[in-house]
Amino acid sequence: MKITLLLSIVCLSTNIIFSQYSVVEQTKNSYDQWSLALDAGINKPTRNFTTSYYSGLFNGYHINGTLRYMFDHKIGIGGNLSFGRIEPGSNSSPFGSEYISVNLQTYVNLGRILKFEDFAERLNLQFHAGMGYMNLYFDDISPFSDIDDGFSFTTGDDLAVVIAGLRPQYKLSSKFALYLDVSVNGTIRQNMTFDGFTNESDAQRPQKFDQIQAPVYTASLGLQFYIGKEEEHADWYMKDEQPDPLDRLEKKLVMLQNAKKDKDGDGISDYIEQNNNIKENGNVVLEEDMINENDSISEAFKSYINKVLINNNKLSILERSTKNIIYKYVKNLYVYFDFDVKTPERYSIPEIYKLKKVLDRFTDTRVELIGYADEIGNKDYNDRLSYERAKSVKEILVELGIARDRIDITSGGEVDNVDKRSEEARHIVRQVKFKLIED
Repeated sequence: MKITLLLSIVCLSTNIIFSQYSVVEQTKNSYDQWSLALDAGINKPTRNFTTSYYSGLFNGYHINGTLRYMFDHKIGIGGNLSFGRIEPGSNSSPFGSEYISVNLQTYVNLGRILKFEDFAERLNLQFHAGMGYMNLYFDDISPFSDIDDGFSFTTGDDLAVVIAGLRPQYKLSSKFALYLDVSVNGTIRQNMTFDGFTNESDAQRPQKFDQIQAPVYTASLGLQFYIGKEEEHADWYMKDEQPDPLDRLEKKLVMLQNAKKDKDGDGISDYIEQNNNIKENGNVVLEEDMINENDSISEAFKSYINKVLINNNKLSILERSTKNIIYKYVKNLYVYFDFDVKTPERYSIPEIYKLKKVLDRFTDTRVELIGYADEIGNKDYNDRLSYERAKSVKEILVELGIARDRIDITSGGEVDNVDKRSEEARHIVRQVKFKLIED
């Protein structure tokens, strides 16, 4: 009954896992997917011993090797090769038995599903389950000899096993992790006890022990090695869940609608304006408000430049002292990008137009466009994406009439100083910055 229940759980979980995987959007080579693992520990069969025979808690040992492939950061599959020896307990009659097992299992990253990274980025928990083959043999019957026990197709006893277990992991580095594996192996059609039927007659064996089931518990400590050139493995890759496409589209439409709003009718959208109450009169902004304690442009003066100087084409009246402020103002303009996209968000286009107006006024000035990406994905890919983002802004400026030789483009690469679990934070660093340079 227990084996039937365990089989049902394995089949059901495997079906759910691969059903979920069919709709998961995989990333573009942003993490490694292969790994090798080796662990060793103890085993404990709990029953199917002949009277006066049993195994102690620390009398047997277990060695296991795993080659695993992760389809994505949550689901994978692995092949296992195991060897174990079962020794008698302190008051048991003497015996000795061993087993060799091969199996195929599904691996689920519960740590990624449960978002362990919210409280401990170096901890993970995996669930694994599957089925395999086990050969149980005894000290007086070698699995490599021609002697057969009379009750199986090969030497020793041939069994099917159903396996389920938990594997807590601790990340040591990008290529290594420690883990503790605790598993239960349920045997199917076990014809011989773990001690080899040492006190049962040959006539009793097939009748008494045919199709019996017994759990073998194992606890092992192991080392995981991650194969590949990426900086992260799927076990530790943290990906924000993508929203429903319809919800995402709806949010985009709302954002664009808000970006177009212009309550005061001055031609500058409310999204861009920092302060809707500033009057279109240069006398309103005091000289001491132009630069704050950190020698940067005050929010009030940014708004004044947006609404009065740029929108009304009054840059020509600026004196040299104010030109320096305009240069600092341009450094505070940003063009933003969606995830893995090299063309600017539509609401950022007015910022490019502002830069164009400044370049029109100051003809002795060139501009450097510096592109950036968030840290999700491969570093080399992000460097190229950053460059392509700067290049796309350059093409827009050229279409607006700015000469190509006045525009330099640079890749700033990926920015890793924000919380990469936050989509909002990562959106802020996906940008192109402007830097004015005098010839």
